[in-house]
Amino acid sequence: MTKAALSQTAQGFNDVYWCESTNRAVIVNDNQCSQCGRMDVRPDDPYASHVYLAHVHKDWDGHNEMEVIAEVVKGCDDAEEEIEILRKAISGFGQQVHQAYHGAQPPDLCDVNHLECSRGLCRSVQHVLNPKRPRGKP
Repeated sequence: MTKAALSQTAQGFNDVYWCESTNRAVIVNDNQCSQCGRMDVRPDDPYASHVYLAHVHKDWDGHNEMEVIAEVVKGCDDAEEEIEILRKAISGFGQQVHQAYHGAQPPDLCDVNHLECSRGLCRSVQHVLNPKRPRGKP
């Protein structure tokens, strides 16, 4: 079993990056991508086609384990980005429903946005968007 130690600081060798060109995790040595061949891979490049993930500085015995870990990390990051996009869309739809449904009623205490409304449909949206709601639970 590999017990690799990782650090957050790139060293130019044994660095794990996400290669946007090949859409996979790669090991970078001498600032060169092992997949797409780019020669100047650096973590501080503002126009980077590579996203720095970690540097392996202990017990390096193969690429496969680190590539799997990096792909899982990248997959989690992508999923979190997609979740945030969906949360914003749900919130936008909630506001549209709030305005259409509650706007037809005379003004009352619900003359607020959908995140502050106490009525049923808006409460459902609030529940779904609640960051403290356990994931995978309705």
